[in-house]
Amino acid sequence: MPDEVLDAKASTKEVVTLAQAKENMAKRAVWLKANGHRPVSHEQLDTITDQIADAIIAVNVFAQSINAKNIERNEKIAALETKVAELETRTAVDYVGIWLEKYSYRKGQIVTHKGTIWFCRVDYTMEKPGTSTDWQLMVKNQERPNR
Repeated sequence: MPDEVLDAKASTKEVVTLAQAKENMAKRAVWLKANGHRPVSHEQLDTITDQIADAIIAVNVFAQSINAKNIERNEKIAALETKVAELETRTAVDYVGIWLEKYSYRKGQIVTHKGTIWFCRVDYTMEKPGTSTDWQLMVKNQERPNR
């Protein structure tokens, strides 16, 4: 059994030694006896005190486990909130028209070039679609046969 437990009557943050907890319970038993309550033997008091101390320790261990899980959950929620905020700032499709040499393009933008649709994969590029890995081919131009 640990040397320190939470005092059941004190706030949950106040830590007392096991001996102090037993002493507090013994004082309570004396008060109960003095106020007309049924007498309790020292053996019964020791048994009850040990049971209460064990229960306090079990509750403390359980509370620490719950707190650890809450911290882990809160970290996951914070990460998800950050991701959601990032996703909410994006537009579903950012088609910016025909690729022009004089413009720079950013990640997520879509252009057409020579009848083919391209997706920009990098934060910044001025490269021509199809000439580097900055662009991902989305829809290839298919020539129609002459009739």
